[in-house]
Amino acid sequence: MENQISDFVTHPGKDFTRHRLFDFKTIVKTLMTLNAKTMDNELIDLFSSKDHTPSDSALIQQRNKLNYEVFHHLLQAFQQQPSENMLYKGYRLLAIDGSGLNIANNKDDTESRHSGIGAKAPFNELFIHALFDVLQQSYADLSITKLHKNNEPRVFVNMLKDFKSSVPVIFLGDMNYSTFNIMAHIQTIHQFFLLRTKDITSNGSASTFDLPEKDVFDLSLPDLILTRLHSAQNCKDNNHLRYITRDSTFDFLSTKSKENENQFFPLPLRIVRFKISDDKYETIYTNLDPVTFPAAVIKQLYALRWGVETSFRRLKHTLGIIYTHSKKADFIFQEIFAKAIMFNFIAFCTASIAQQKGKKGYFYKVNFSIAANLCKKIFLETIDLLKLEESIFRRMNPIRPSKSYERKKTRKNAFKSFMYRIA
Repeated sequence: MENQISDFVTHPGKDFTRHRLFDFKTIVKTLMTLNAKTMDNELIDLFSSKDHTPSDSALIQQRNKLNYEVFHHLLQAFQQQPSENMLYKGYRLLAIDGSGLNIANNKDDTESRHSGIGAKAPFNELFIHALFDVLQQSYADLSITKLHKNNEPRVFVNMLKDFKSSVPVIFLGDMNYSTFNIMAHIQTIHQFFLLRTKDITSNGSASTFDLPEKDVFDLSLPDLILTRLHSAQNCKDNNHLRYITRDSTFDFLSTKSKENENQFFPLPLRIVRFKISDDKYETIYTNLDPVTFPAAVIKQLYALRWGVETSFRRLKHTLGIIYTHSKKADFIFQEIFAKAIMFNFIAFCTASIAQQKGKKGYFYKVNFSIAANLCKKIFLETIDLLKLEESIFRRMNPIRPSKSYERKKTRKNAFKSFMYRIA
């Protein structure tokens, strides 16, 4: 990237041409290893072995020269080709999800400004949209939007437009992504989806199909066709012809009837409903083959989607993106992408450390918090790889698959003020 630096700076041919403590490589590495301290303390730690510690003002000046797309490019470039054991029956599993992030209070940034609800004070918020490889435990892509620009289905569609993969992919998604438009886009790029929709007992799209009168079923609709023609509005066979209203987003059918345009779009679909507890069910849209992927496998695959939720927790709290070091949106974008790259670096460093079976019969997994601290030291070249593996081995956690906890809903984490950072 240093050899094509003009692609990533604000003023090509001018930025990063003079010798500075913060050259291009140093500024990128610095942003990838920031913790939860004040910026002065971060710089003291990073430059403790150097003769001179730069000021936070110098860092800000150099950050202004960087386009945050430098980190988006690096995230996409720094990918590992999934090995056979990181695929499921030859498929790559990518979960799509979004998560809100409260940032520093900035009344001038109206696009991210929330007026507050009731007695709650106004605040600013960003949304992080991630494509997460649940078997490789790494981010395949990331997109960031401000509060008033946030549209999860549209963001996902935009990510799909530039998506490339050398192996077939199954996209796993929650209810926000179970739209016919998203399914059509995934079908168009010859990939596969497994998306949860509202259960048939709710007023969702699945309830409008002619479904079996059973609690659990696996219904294939190989001949389903979508159209905007009004003549199909009162069609009695919803399992073959589906009317899409004019105000529904569907990129493959025009909202205006034109004689020279195709008014029909085939969307083969499969609806699977399975039990998850004594009185709870999930309903899934998919285009996966029912022989290779029976209902029991669909249930297992959807459960793996939870990996993206866990990754957000680690990204926010273990790697500390809730402790951003700026009010400026572009700088915050830089830090989010930088931490996602560090997340991938940790995943790739620890991927070869196999699960070990202990004396009590448990398999063990890597402690992510310990691994994050050690991998940052590897990245900064302060310890060697053997030390990393030895330290991680001694601090692995047992896997207890039979344990489950009720999910507690808590209020969203507020931005951690610049005044209250750890020393």
